[in-house]
Amino acid sequence: MAMAQQPSSARLDAIWDAAMDRMTTQTDLWFEDGEFPKVIQVLKIQNQLYPGDYDVATDLGWMLGNIELYDQELATYLRYKSQNPNDPDRALPEAQFYFLKRAYPKVVEILEPIDKTKAHPNNWRILAQAYRRQNMFQDTKRVLEAYLKLHPDDEAAKANLRKAEEDLNKKSG
Repeated sequence: MAMAQQPSSARLDAIWDAAMDRMTTQTDLWFEDGEFPKVIQVLKIQNQLYPGDYDVATDLGWMLGNIELYDQELATYLRYKSQNPNDPDRALPEAQFYFLKRAYPKVVEILEPIDKTKAHPNNWRILAQAYRRQNMFQDTKRVLEAYLKLHPDDEAAKANLRKAEEDLNKKSG
């Protein structure tokens, strides 16, 4: 009696990739049809399977916010942040959540202490804008200058730095 041969790791990976592609296609169709609860259910499953997938976590959070389940949206972002301590962008979804709620001091509290040198530029941009919205122009300038040392060709950041300097001059003048 012959033993059943186990599928290879590459074959299992291919099957799993096909299943995930199919789920993504289905969630896109459900989204277009306004079937948001179904989309959320699939995203919750994917989030459990792949807790380190930034896109899945942010898609799930966005969908929860889209149907005004803000507490669940925030919980999704906090869970992602705690489960992915080595992701330089781990705090960005939470910071964006608070920025959109105009809770600018909370944005500063979240983003200021993290190492942003390897982080997506939006970490810097949101932090600088949170300071600016609080009329903390010196801090806005400090953040943008630090960012521009890493990304000297970012024209939008240069323009925002000029605005911060103008704001500082108006404030002191």
